[in-house]
Amino acid sequence: GGPSAERLGELFAQTRREARLVQVANRIDPDAKRGFFGLSERNQWLAILSFLVCAVGVANAMLMSVTERFTEIATMKCLGAMDRFVMAMFVLEALIQGALGGLLGLVLGMVLALIRAGVELGSLVLVTGGAAVDLLLAMAASLVSGVGLAALAAVGPAWVAARLPPMEAMRVE
Repeated sequence: GGPSAERLGELFAQTRREARLVQVANRIDPDAKRGFFGLSERNQWLAILSFLVCAVGVANAMLMSVTERFTEIATMKCLGAMDRFVMAMFVLEALIQGALGGLLGLVLGMVLALIRAGVELGSLVLVTGGAAVDLLLAMAASLVSGVGLAALAAVGPAWVAARLPPMEAMRVE
Protein backbone atom coordinates (compact mmCIF):
# COMPACT_ATOMS: atom_id res chain seq x y z
CA GLY A 1 0.00 0.00 0.00
CA GLY A 2 2.38 2.76 -1.02
CA PRO A 3 1.44 5.85 -2.97
CA SER A 4 0.01 5.40 -6.44
CA ALA A 5 1.97 5.98 -9.61
CA GLU A 6 0.04 9.20 -10.27
CA ARG A 7 0.87 10.55 -6.82
CA LEU A 8 4.55 9.65 -7.26
CA GLY A 9 4.53 11.47 -10.62
CA GLU A 10 3.03 14.58 -9.00
CA LEU A 11 5.59 14.51 -6.19
CA PHE A 12 8.40 14.07 -8.70
CA ALA A 13 7.14 17.00 -10.81
CA GLN A 14 6.83 19.19 -7.72
CA THR A 15 10.35 18.26 -6.61
CA ARG A 16 11.72 19.10 -10.07
CA ARG A 17 9.91 22.47 -9.99
CA GLU A 18 11.32 23.29 -6.56
CA ALA A 19 14.82 22.26 -7.66
CA ARG A 20 14.50 24.51 -10.71
CA LEU A 21 13.34 27.42 -8.51
CA VAL A 22 16.34 26.94 -6.23
CA GLN A 23 18.61 26.82 -9.27
CA VAL A 24 17.15 30.07 -10.64
CA ALA A 25 17.24 31.74 -7.21
CA ASN A 26 20.94 30.90 -6.83
CA ARG A 27 21.71 32.70 -10.13
CA ILE A 28 20.35 36.02 -8.82
CA ASP A 29 23.08 38.33 -7.56
CA PRO A 30 22.27 39.33 -3.95
CA ASP A 31 24.00 42.72 -4.44
CA ALA A 32 21.61 43.57 -7.28
CA LYS A 33 18.71 44.02 -4.85
CA ARG A 34 20.35 46.78 -2.82
CA GLY A 35 19.70 49.78 -5.05
CA PHE A 36 16.73 52.03 -5.70
CA PHE A 37 13.67 49.91 -6.62
CA GLY A 38 15.91 46.85 -6.45
CA LEU A 39 17.98 48.05 -9.40
CA SER A 40 21.74 47.75 -9.57
CA GLU A 41 23.74 50.94 -9.93
CA ARG A 42 24.28 50.24 -13.63
CA ASN A 43 20.55 49.82 -14.22
CA GLN A 44 19.81 52.99 -12.25
CA TRP A 45 22.07 54.97 -14.60
CA LEU A 46 20.41 53.33 -17.60
CA ALA A 47 16.99 54.33 -16.25
CA ILE A 48 18.14 57.93 -15.68
CA LEU A 49 19.56 58.05 -19.20
CA SER A 50 16.31 56.61 -20.58
CA PHE A 51 14.29 59.27 -18.76
CA LEU A 52 16.57 61.98 -20.15
CA VAL A 53 16.20 60.66 -23.71
CA CYS A 54 12.43 60.45 -23.21
CA ALA A 55 12.23 64.04 -21.95
CA VAL A 56 14.30 65.35 -24.86
CA GLY A 57 12.20 63.38 -27.35
CA VAL A 58 8.90 64.63 -25.96
CA ALA A 59 10.16 68.22 -25.74
CA ASN A 60 11.38 68.03 -29.34
CA ALA A 61 8.07 66.61 -30.58
CA MET A 62 6.08 69.25 -28.71
CA LEU A 63 8.33 72.06 -29.95
CA MET A 64 7.83 70.85 -33.52
CA SER A 65 4.09 70.76 -32.88
CA VAL A 66 4.20 74.35 -31.66
CA THR A 67 6.21 75.59 -34.65
CA GLU A 68 3.91 73.80 -37.11
CA ARG A 69 0.84 75.42 -35.56
CA PHE A 70 1.98 79.04 -35.27
CA THR A 71 -0.94 80.36 -37.30
CA GLU A 72 -3.45 78.21 -35.40
CA ILE A 73 -2.10 79.49 -32.08
CA ALA A 74 -2.17 83.08 -33.35
CA THR A 75 -5.77 82.68 -34.55
CA MET A 76 -6.83 81.30 -31.16
CA LYS A 77 -5.10 84.18 -29.38
CA CYS A 78 -6.71 86.73 -31.70
CA LEU A 79 -10.10 85.18 -30.90
CA GLY A 80 -9.48 85.61 -27.19
CA ALA A 81 -7.61 82.51 -25.99
CA MET A 82 -5.58 83.27 -22.89
CA ASP A 83 -1.95 82.23 -22.46
CA ARG A 84 -2.84 79.62 -19.84
CA PHE A 85 -5.42 78.05 -22.19
CA VAL A 86 -2.83 77.66 -24.95
CA MET A 87 -0.32 76.28 -22.44
CA ALA A 88 -2.88 73.87 -20.98
CA MET A 89 -3.80 72.69 -24.47
CA PHE A 90 -0.23 71.64 -25.27
CA VAL A 91 0.39 70.09 -21.86
CA LEU A 92 -2.86 68.12 -22.18
CA GLU A 93 -1.76 66.94 -25.62
CA ALA A 94 1.53 65.76 -24.11
CA LEU A 95 -0.33 64.00 -21.28
CA ILE A 96 -2.45 62.09 -23.77
CA GLN A 97 0.61 61.15 -25.82
CA GLY A 98 2.45 60.11 -22.65
CA ALA A 99 -0.46 57.96 -21.49
CA LEU A 100 -0.82 56.23 -24.86
CA GLY A 101 2.93 55.72 -25.17
CA GLY A 102 3.11 54.45 -21.59
CA LEU A 103 0.31 51.95 -22.16
CA LEU A 104 1.90 50.74 -25.38
CA GLY A 105 5.24 50.40 -23.57
CA LEU A 106 3.60 48.47 -20.74
CA VAL A 107 2.02 45.98 -23.11
CA LEU A 108 5.20 45.54 -25.12
CA GLY A 109 7.31 45.28 -21.96
CA MET A 110 5.00 42.69 -20.43
CA VAL A 111 5.03 40.56 -23.58
CA LEU A 112 8.83 40.68 -23.79
CA ALA A 113 9.22 39.99 -20.05
CA LEU A 114 6.87 37.01 -20.23
CA ILE A 115 8.73 35.63 -23.25
CA ARG A 116 12.06 35.99 -21.48
CA ALA A 117 10.72 34.48 -18.27
CA GLY A 118 9.17 31.65 -20.26
CA VAL A 119 12.50 30.90 -21.92
CA GLU A 120 14.45 31.03 -18.65
CA LEU A 121 11.93 29.46 -16.28
CA GLY A 122 9.64 27.45 -18.49
CA SER A 123 6.47 26.39 -16.72
CA LEU A 124 7.71 27.95 -13.46
CA VAL A 125 6.38 31.29 -14.70
CA LEU A 126 2.89 30.14 -13.79
CA VAL A 127 4.01 29.04 -10.30
CA THR A 128 5.48 32.40 -9.27
CA GLY A 129 2.15 34.16 -8.68
CA GLY A 130 3.52 36.19 -5.74
CA ALA A 131 5.43 38.40 -8.15
CA ALA A 132 2.19 39.65 -9.71
CA VAL A 133 1.70 42.34 -7.05
CA ASP A 134 5.24 43.63 -7.52
CA LEU A 135 4.77 43.53 -11.26
CA LEU A 136 1.53 45.54 -11.08
CA LEU A 137 3.19 48.13 -8.81
CA ALA A 138 6.11 48.44 -11.23
CA MET A 139 3.68 48.84 -14.13
CA ALA A 140 1.75 51.57 -12.32
CA ALA A 141 4.95 53.38 -11.34
CA SER A 142 6.25 53.29 -14.91
CA LEU A 143 2.96 54.55 -16.33
CA VAL A 144 2.78 57.42 -13.84
CA SER A 145 6.42 58.34 -14.40
CA GLY A 146 5.95 58.26 -18.19
CA VAL A 147 2.91 60.52 -18.08
CA GLY A 148 4.56 62.86 -15.58
CA LEU A 149 7.74 63.03 -17.61
CA ALA A 150 5.77 63.81 -20.77
CA ALA A 151 3.92 66.62 -18.98
CA LEU A 152 7.13 68.08 -17.56
CA ALA A 153 8.88 67.93 -20.92
CA ALA A 154 5.96 69.73 -22.58
CA VAL A 155 6.00 72.71 -20.23
CA GLY A 156 8.83 74.48 -22.12
CA PRO A 157 7.28 74.21 -25.59
CA ALA A 158 3.86 75.06 -24.14
CA TRP A 159 5.37 78.18 -22.57
CA VAL A 160 6.80 79.16 -25.97
CA ALA A 161 3.37 78.69 -27.55
CA ALA A 162 1.63 80.69 -24.84
CA ARG A 163 4.04 83.62 -25.08
CA LEU A 164 3.80 83.80 -28.87
CA PRO A 165 2.71 87.26 -30.06
CA PRO A 166 -0.30 86.78 -32.37
CA MET A 167 0.68 89.31 -35.03
CA GLU A 168 4.19 87.90 -35.47
CA ALA A 169 2.85 84.37 -35.67
CA MET A 170 0.43 85.35 -38.43
CA ARG A 171 3.32 86.53 -40.59
CA VAL A 172 5.08 83.15 -40.44
CA GLU A 173 4.24 80.85 -43.34
